[in-house]
Amino acid sequence: MPIMLTHFQQVKESVSLVPNYIKLLLLIFYVSPVLSVFLGQAVRYNFSWPNYDSPSRILLCLPIFIVVYHFKINAVKSFNISIPVTLILASLLVMFGFYTKITNGRVSLCCIDLLTFGSLSLTFGVLCFSTSGVFSKFISRPTLVSCIALFSGLYLSIGSGSRTGWGALPVVIILWSLAAFRHKYRALLLSGLFTFAVSVIAYVEVPMVNSRINQALQDIKSYNWNGPNTETSLGERISFARIGFSLLAKRPLSGWGDHSFASTIKESREYDFASQATRDWVIHCGFHSEIMTNAVRSGIWGVFSSLMLFMVPSVIFMRAFLSQNGVIRKYGVYGLTYVLCIFITSLSTEVFNLKYTASFHALMLSALMGTTLACTVNRSKTCAFSS
Repeated sequence: MPIMLTHFQQVKESVSLVPNYIKLLLLIFYVSPVLSVFLGQAVRYNFSWPNYDSPSRILLCLPIFIVVYHFKINAVKSFNISIPVTLILASLLVMFGFYTKITNGRVSLCCIDLLTFGSLSLTFGVLCFSTSGVFSKFISRPTLVSCIALFSGLYLSIGSGSRTGWGALPVVIILWSLAAFRHKYRALLLSGLFTFAVSVIAYVEVPMVNSRINQALQDIKSYNWNGPNTETSLGERISFARIGFSLLAKRPLSGWGDHSFASTIKESREYDFASQATRDWVIHCGFHSEIMTNAVRSGIWGVFSSLMLFMVPSVIFMRAFLSQNGVIRKYGVYGLTYVLCIFITSLSTEVFNLKYTASFHALMLSALMGTTLACTVNRSKTCAFSS
């Protein structure tokens, strides 16, 4: 904030170069999380300040975005160093058993839960591979460090046993193929076949992948849509979604806040399909879904806010991805890779609802959007940034 104030006129001039619709989208991105909570509480006429904790952290990243954009700070270049180092060090800690915890054969670092650890490891790994092409010929010459970081991320994600985010990997490979083989349809087809083959090999040859996918299929097969269910990993998530849709339909404009629906789902026979343990989990821990958690808390305002947190960055990165400038396009690929990973993760766990992950992802997205927009608006062939 002090930096913005001391350079107010220059910042104002540089921001004026951004298209008006992008400015509007950015305003929605940063303000809608706080506004959605306020609107839901206003309709309920029940205000609670703790509900603003995570959304306010997203809003507080707005000055960071402006500074990164105005001073053309190359966040990707910084991540190119910090993320591989983080992954490699984390892998060493896990391999040698330092500062790790093991839960039913699934491993993570002591400071982070399994779902977040697994999804972030995978996200960081694919980002490292994306980064390897940003400052050289795209994808064709990944550096040794980037490859080590990619496999470190895959190793940690598989070791965690967390399926959260695994679905992002084939989607990201397709994205890379679209970037690397634009208008080369035969190459795109081969890339799709390669992605399918890698997925099959991982399922057949990697025991943890095989076990977790088989368990997921069994959970779906055994789920009872017309009666009570026992607690299974995927089965509980199906029940979470059913409870969430039902609660949203009952209060679409006001939402329920965090716990006011407790008596409703405990006492109503409508929710007998979920066990008592499943209902208690929803009451105390949420719905294991970013969009559903916000939908129940703030109604349709929460749904809109959650979607904007993914759609606004996607528009900015897609704009760069479609650029005729090859360097700008590579920043678009990097940003889209990150958004795809966290969006697919958000389908099975909260991403912006937890304070620490909200802070982290808001900082990452602000830095990436600032870097990408600075390059796009600057329209330089080299996109020379400060480091």
